Amino acid sequence: MTHQAEIIDSPDESFSKLNMLDFISSKEIEKKISKSHAKKIPYDLYIRLSPQKFVRIVNKNQEIPVERFRNYYEKGALFVYMKKEDFQNYLGINLCLTEKISENKLVPQEKKLILLKHTGEIILDCLYTNEIDQTALESAKTMVETATHILSDSSAAFELLKALNEYTDHLYAHCVAVSFYSTLIARQLQWNAPVTLTKITIAGLLHDIGKKDIPRTIIDKPRFNMSVEEIKIYETHPITGMQILSKLEAVPEEILQIVMQHHEDCTGHGYPHGLKKGQIHPLARLIAVSDKFAEFVVKGPESQGMTPENAFLEILNLYRDLLDTTFLYALMQVFGFEPPKKYIQLREEWEEEE
Repeated sequence: MTHQAEIIDSPDESFSKLNMLDFISSKEIEKKISKSHAKKIPYDLYIRLSPQKFVRIVNKNQEIPVERFRNYYEKGALFVYMKKEDFQNYLGINLCLTEKISENKLVPQEKKLILLKHTGEIILDCLYTNEIDQTALESAKTMVETATHILSDSSAAFELLKALNEYTDHLYAHCVAVSFYSTLIARQLQWNAPVTLTKITIAGLLHDIGKKDIPRTIIDKPRFNMSVEEIKIYETHPITGMQILSKLEAVPEEILQIVMQHHEDCTGHGYPHGLKKGQIHPLARLIAVSDKFAEFVVKGPESQGMTPENAFLEILNLYRDLLDTTFLYALMQVFGFEPPKKYIQLREEWEEEE
């Protein structure tokens, strides 16, 4: 820190937290596109020293080189903070940036995916910590339209996984993973109609929005550590999510069904309604595959982050009958994974359903 740094006392709830590496990456992209050495930061930035104690490292409209932020990171600052009232401004800047880079060949695919993940997490932070309104939904739609373009081929699958496991909130990373991997499944199945891709990507991003009012002490637990009462609370999130989104006229009925049905399973033993396969919306069955896959490959309460291969083997061993094999096999193809010979019937089922 410099001797000019100002230390302030303020409630943690007054600030929004950003992954420092993702922030650095977005600034590097901005610099590459603008071809300038430093950009003015249109908001104050802070580092958290301890609960309710922050140090201001950047004053509004100050020019600061990206290297300075990297220096803070190397000294142990994993996150950068800004005031809640500036967060929407930052989101707007990042949405513009993601749109600009989608076809920019100067920006590597890895950087595009990091920015895409970062922007998705910013949107989710807004959705989970504030009232959901039309503006927030429009932000999600803008990001989704860019995402469906950047995720146009399966080469993004492994690079995205790396980005998702870099110092992030597991709830947001999980939702971004479900959204993006669902898009890749749809692409693999040649479901390339923009309206379909948009519905799938938005539904993936919002599928767990019903968790916004569930205590983090429950969300951060593995299911096997939850009490019976905590499981009951946890399992309210599909219906709660549908109810939250149904208040917005712009949300299509299909997305409401997906959000409500993403924990139903093909054997009829899912929740909240115990629907059989034929009663579950096809896109909800697709999202369910990405949801289970993300549960294993993204670091969180249920996993420390498996490799895709180990995740698929776990799913085949424990969850194969619960999931729609059409979508499961499509996701395996995205990663170039072939099921072991004992699961040859899986491929036959997939071909029959085609």
